Amino acid sequence: TISTPRKGLPSVLFVLPDLSPGGGQLLGIRMANEWVRRGGRAVLLNTRNVPDHDQVVSLIDQRVPLFHVDELGGSFEECVRRFDIDVVQTSIWWAERYVEQWINEFPDLVWVTAMHGCHETILGAPDTDEMFPEKVEKMLGRVDHWVHTADKNTAVFSRFGHPKSQSRIVNGVMSTKGNQIDRQQLGIREEAFLLCLASRAIPEKGWFAAV
Repeated sequence: TISTPRKGLPSVLFVLPDLSPGGGQLLGIRMANEWVRRGGRAVLLNTRNVPDHDQVVSLIDQRVPLFHVDELGGSFEECVRRFDIDVVQTSIWWAERYVEQWINEFPDLVWVTAMHGCHETILGAPDTDEMFPEKVEKMLGRVDHWVHTADKNTAVFSRFGHPKSQSRIVNGVMSTKGNQIDRQQLGIREEAFLLCLASRAIPEKGWFAAV
């Protein structure tokens, strides 16, 4: 009998709703990249709700296999079996919705989801997904751990019930060396007060209130 060596780290399948420049999408890519850097096995599965963005795709480490659900070999089942997946991670509602359809075939598979504002957004706009209440109730009985980045994310629990396990973890990014920019290059007065926004400058980000 040949014994299989024990894994140093669990194999993780990161399921993304798409490869567009969004916070939840980038979180999945960054975690997958870091997982392989630390010696683990990470796989990305793109459910392709919107077209791929080339710059986002370019951020994926070449050691991370990327699959698309609309292409050969991109099914949830095939990824789990082929790569001996131990943990599934999701970050955006549309990825969660996809996983909920298939994960019951793998009762021992651990599911961790990070909340990025989708749930409370859909609560305020229920027409976005009429299946939301039914799906959330099923997820509350299946997801092993919920991670929220802001307290407002947990509003959905007040409506549908609290999960068995949850925690709050703030977003993190890889540190990079910045490039100093002289105020004169931007035509800004030396005495001017500057406000820097590190996100997409859409009104929903709250920059107007900050100003």
